[in-house]
Amino acid sequence: MIKVDSYSDFISRLKGKRKVYLLLYKKGSGKSDCAFSNVQSGSEKVKDVHIFHADVNNINDIHTRYDITTVPALLEFRDGIFINIIKGCIDANQYKACFGDAVFHAEKKMLRNRQSG
Repeated sequence: MIKVDSYSDFISRLKGKRKVYLLLYKKGSGKSDCAFSNVQSGSEKVKDVHIFHADVNNINDIHTRYDITTVPALLEFRDGIFINIIKGCIDANQYKACFGDAVFHAEKKMLRNRQSG
């Protein structure tokens, strides 16, 4: 997981990446600390998925851009476009399934493209 320092920092890191997640959390909050830990655990050994995090205690210009009013919130982006949000803290295996599913669909699409080409 990579820390971002501002909205502009995140946007610059988002460019050129197919699958990106951004965890917005509030360090010191039970649910947020749970989400941070579980996202970190769930993202181990996941390839081709970029995962960033931002603590709203220190960064206040990201959540307003996406109308996020509660944290923790895991934002999902595909090709730079915000497409989904997972609110609250879920089990590390559920996060891993989300990240793994993203990789599975990308690999499946690549296989289809090779077969049709």
